[in-house]
Amino acid sequence: MIRSWNDFLQKIEEFLDGNWIFRGVVNVKYELLPSIGRGWDDGTRLMDEEARLLRCFKREARPYLNYLPADEWEWLAIAQHHGAPTRLIDWSESPMVSTYFAVWGSDPRQSMSFDGGLYIVPKPMGADDTARAASPFDTKDVQFFYPAHVTRRITAQRGLFTVHPNPLKAYDAPSKRQIVIPGRLKSEFRIKLDSLGFNHATMFPDIDGLARLLAWRVMPTTAAAPDPPRQPTAEAGAAAGPDTVAKPRFRPDDPQKGQWGGKPERNGWRLGAQVEAVEPGWFKTVLEVSSADGSKTLTEPVEFFLHDSFPKAKRTVRPQSNGKAKLELHSYGAFTVGVRLRDGTELELDLSKLDDAPKLFRSR
Repeated sequence: MIRSWNDFLQKIEEFLDGNWIFRGVVNVKYELLPSIGRGWDDGTRLMDEEARLLRCFKREARPYLNYLPADEWEWLAIAQHHGAPTRLIDWSESPMVSTYFAVWGSDPRQSMSFDGGLYIVPKPMGADDTARAASPFDTKDVQFFYPAHVTRRITAQRGLFTVHPNPLKAYDAPSKRQIVIPGRLKSEFRIKLDSLGFNHATMFPDIDGLARLLAWRVMPTTAAAPDPPRQPTAEAGAAAGPDTVAKPRFRPDDPQKGQWGGKPERNGWRLGAQVEAVEPGWFKTVLEVSSADGSKTLTEPVEFFLHDSFPKAKRTVRPQSNGKAKLELHSYGAFTVGVRLRDGTELELDLSKLDDAPKLFRSR
C-alpha cells in the first residue's frame, strides 16, 4: 500500500516502458469481473438477458450515434463506454487514466471510503493483428482487442478491452500486479491528476464531463469530501451482539492497528505468522494462534480481524486437532491482525514488524 503521491510515482516508474496496461478500480476488493457477470448465479439466464440487452441497445441507441458500428465488437465497445453492462473489461495504456478511475468512481463521496486499486498486467502483443471471431460471443478464451475509435471517450482514455467468454469468472491475469491507493489519499490524488490534465473533462470530452469538472472545482466540499465516519456507540455494539466490535479506529489505512492491545502474546496465548512470496507482488501469510509455552490447547473457535481490503474482514476459525488455530491468506503487503479468543483474550500482530518476512511485503 502506498503512503503518498511521491510513493505512487516511485512505484509506477517501473511500468512506464510501454509494456504494461492498466485498470483502476475504486475499491481494491473488486475483482477483474465483467460488469454483465456481477450478481448472477445462473449462467444460462445471464446469456439470455445479455443478448436481449444488446438487441435493445442496438435498436434504441442509433439516434444518439454519429457513427454506425460495423459489427458486434464495436457495438459492445460503445455500450461498455456508456455504462451498459457487457462481457468486456476496460483497460488503458495510460496509468494516469486508470488512476483517475481508481480515485473517483461513480460516487465521488462514497468512493473515498474505500482503498482504490490499480491493476497492472503485461501489454498484449499483437492485439491489433489477432484474428477475431465473427462475434465476441464466439470467443473461446479471454482476448484483448483494440476497438475502433468510435467514441471520443475511447480516444481520450487510450482504451482497449478484454472480452470474456465466461462473464461469471473473474479474470486471473498472468503476471498481475496491483498498487493500492488508500482512501485517505484520494482527495490529494484528484488534485494532482487534475493538474496533470487527467480530469472529468478530459476523460469524458463532452459537456457532461465539463460540468462535472467545474462542479468539483467550484464546490470541492460537496463534490469530493466524504461524510465524516460515525463511530458506533457501546450500546449499539451490545445490541448487535458479541460479534460486533465497537471500537474507534486510529489508523484508517490499517484499521486493526491499536485495536487489540498491541501485543501478540497474552494470557498464555501467542499469535504468530509466517510469510512467503508466491508470485511477483503477492504473498501468502499463515496466521497461527497457539499456546505460548505449550501448556494450553485451544478448544473453542478463534476470531481473526483483518484489513478491510479482504472480502471478509472477520474470520472465525475452529482449532485443528493439535489445539492450534490457523488461517491462510494472500495479500500484496503487510497489515495488522487482531485476534479474540473465547476467554476474552485479545492479541494483535503488525505483520510489517516481522523480521523474517520479505522486505517488499513489510514495506507495503
